[in-house]
Amino acid sequence: MVFTPAQVAFWKEQGFRALVHPECRQEVVDVADGAGSTNYLWQAVLDAKAGDKLAIGTEGHFVRNARAVGKERGVEVVNLADLPASAGGPGSLGCGCATMSRNDPPHLVALLDLLKKGKAPELNRVLPGDVVDEASGARERLDASSRKELAADARRALQKMIELTEAAR
Repeated sequence: MVFTPAQVAFWKEQGFRALVHPECRQEVVDVADGAGSTNYLWQAVLDAKAGDKLAIGTEGHFVRNARAVGKERGVEVVNLADLPASAGGPGSLGCGCATMSRNDPPHLVALLDLLKKGKAPELNRVLPGDVVDEASGARERLDASSRKELAADARRALQKMIELTEAAR
């Protein structure tokens, strides 16, 4: 899911603070009330006071967990992607990520079991550039040279993201 400045504007008009992951498009980061790492987003939920309203633009499973924690604390959390039909949106879209969707207790237990046995968790091995169908698990894999180039680009992008985030502090 690609977030848009219009989604940020909608939620801000509804009285929400819009917080996004810095991997969002720059024009979304620019109009959001804040941008930062997963830890930054989680801390924003934990620091929010009862009655606060947060629209979070990141992976959908994270937002669902943040919504549950927020609800316990009297904080309303919505997914930035979830525009109601009255606002021209299709309703709940969420934002899926095949890798992040594996961050749940059963997958964690299986991974720890494999690591304890000294085995590589091949099922969960996602290499740079892999395209994984979340429903079927089918995977398309780049050749080694393309993976190396993509990984180098990703390292540069991550370093830039860290520099921008640290400079904003």
